[in-house]
Amino acid sequence: MTVPSADLTRSFQFALDPTEAQREILAQSAGACRWAYNYAIAQKMDSHRAWAARRDALISQGLTTSQWKDCLRKEACSVKALHAAWDHHRRCLIKPAAANPAPAQSSPETVELVAELARQRQMARVAERPEEHARLLAQARNAVAHYKSQLFSRGDSVPNQHDMAVIWRTVRDLPKEEGGTPWWHQVNVYCFTSGFDRAQAAWNNWKTSASGERGGRRVGYPRFKKKGSCPDSFTLYHDVKQPSIRLDGYRHVTLPKIGRVRVHGSTRRLARLIAGGQARIQSVTVTRRAQRWYASVSCKLFISLPAKPNARQRAGGTVGVDLGSRYLAVLSHGVPQPSCCSESVIPHPRHLLRSLPAMAKTARLMARAKPGSTRYRKRAVQLARLHHLVALRRAGTLHKVTKSVARSHEYVAIEDFDLVDLLASTRRKPAPRGIQAGIKSLFNRQLMDAALGELRRQLEYKCPQYGSNLIKLERGQRVASMCSRCGKLNKDSLPSHTNFACPSCNYVTDRHENAAACILMIAQRRINPVASGSGET
Repeated sequence: MTVPSADLTRSFQFALDPTEAQREILAQSAGACRWAYNYAIAQKMDSHRAWAARRDALISQGLTTSQWKDCLRKEACSVKALHAAWDHHRRCLIKPAAANPAPAQSSPETVELVAELARQRQMARVAERPEEHARLLAQARNAVAHYKSQLFSRGDSVPNQHDMAVIWRTVRDLPKEEGGTPWWHQVNVYCFTSGFDRAQAAWNNWKTSASGERGGRRVGYPRFKKKGSCPDSFTLYHDVKQPSIRLDGYRHVTLPKIGRVRVHGSTRRLARLIAGGQARIQSVTVTRRAQRWYASVSCKLFISLPAKPNARQRAGGTVGVDLGSRYLAVLSHGVPQPSCCSESVIPHPRHLLRSLPAMAKTARLMARAKPGSTRYRKRAVQLARLHHLVALRRAGTLHKVTKSVARSHEYVAIEDFDLVDLLASTRRKPAPRGIQAGIKSLFNRQLMDAALGELRRQLEYKCPQYGSNLIKLERGQRVASMCSRCGKLNKDSLPSHTNFACPSCNYVTDRHENAAACILMIAQRRINPVASGSGET
């Protein structure tokens, strides 16, 4: 039995094999996206600093928080009302038949202005004069731009990604010395749009984190991106009815303004989905990692997901997975016919640890070269390639493990622990010095090399994809110090201990196997809750 899913979005990543001319265009497109990001961040910072200066001036006068907020709100009320009136006038001229809501009337001047603008629209409609309609529309657009610029310059409003696109169109043809981008036609216009979108996302992340709406680690104030210090990336969109991003056979992909680019490997899987009407390309994100370019094609899939587990998953039942730094994962029981792990213990591949000698040697040679020289750049490229190979090997291992676990069990239970707290540095938290600090650093390195957050993320989307169910335990449950037989807690059990010993039932076993069994026990209670002994059942 299958259930159709029409809003499923998946990305297909392909390694590109561009020519030298195409590499230059890809680098220019990434530079345009980076320029747009910095341009938008600068505009947002100017508006925010103007607002902060006005706020500080009011605070210096002795006003309280509620008083200076009311004062700033009253100062912006009149300009916002005028902007709303002209914007309503503009929307009514563009779509006369549309039901556009009337702007909020906050002052007598605005009421008179709204009535006068409505009278002008009516007269132009009755006279049926296209030139008068065009004149009114141009006047409305200029007025909207004027009042918006006032709001942005005073700091009453911060320009969003749509406002940045409008502002950029007015200055893009100016010379470079005046802040324009006369080269904008050499790349796709969506390179600038994606930069504005990313700047807005960065601004929203900082804003929601500062206000407390966003959980997790505190997000800092947005910073500018520097060439060479940030990944080169940009996103292209197209009209799905007239697609300009498409596959050309099984070995090429066509990108607007870039052309027909060869890919490593094959695009057969995606091409067959598109040919069968099961996939539709929405966008493509091109990213450079080390010296290789990748195209991540985002598609909307029209496929059917399994509604219930298959026979193999029902035979596997429920499994508890204990994630850690010593072992990548320990299962409460083995995976049937595994392809990447032993019976119940999946060893830590330690891709970073195995590559550290080569990285250290390359870093030493790079440090001995003069910054900016040919030899320095050559060593930097070699070091970037080593890091990229480690990332590729780690991603391959995680995909194999998560796919094997998701396809072999009906329920997969994992622990929901705080990775940020586990990776807390000894500089942030008081910790023993000397050998203990070195052990903590080694533990952090192995934990980051395991990429447990990525493993959990892959399980979250692969389990529904293959028909299994993922169970995440509540954060704070002490499965590492709980006995899997009697359920008693052993407060003397430490993470440094190899075995777990229960003082109540004298049960001794491996600490990781006991944690996996405890996760399985808690998950089974959630799947099959036991009724209470009192009252009706």
